[in-house]
Amino acid sequence: MLPVASILNKPVLELTADFLDIIVENGVPIFVKKGAEYVINHFQPLFQKLHLDDIVEEQVSSFSVSRLEEMVVSITKKELSMIIYLGACLVESSVYFKVS
Repeated sequence: MLPVASILNKPVLELTADFLDIIVENGVPIFVKKGAEYVINHFQPLFQKLHLDDIVEEQVSSFSVSRLEEMVVSITKKELSMIIYLGACLVESSVYFKVS
């Protein structure tokens, strides 16, 4: 007979403490690889089943013109700010490395 009740009441970390290194080194990479493969293989069918494109289209069409304009301006400001920062970094790096 196995002491099932006492095993089930222990934390998983305590039960796997002896195997933690093996799990981290071997199990986690395999799990991540298999998980990524599953998501890649099932991503398109999942989106088709959820009809996300229809949901997004419905939501966007329900926005007022002023709300859409506000969203576009907000996104544009953020993107332009990042372009400005990137440009500043490039200018600074060209000055630092004396690239002409």
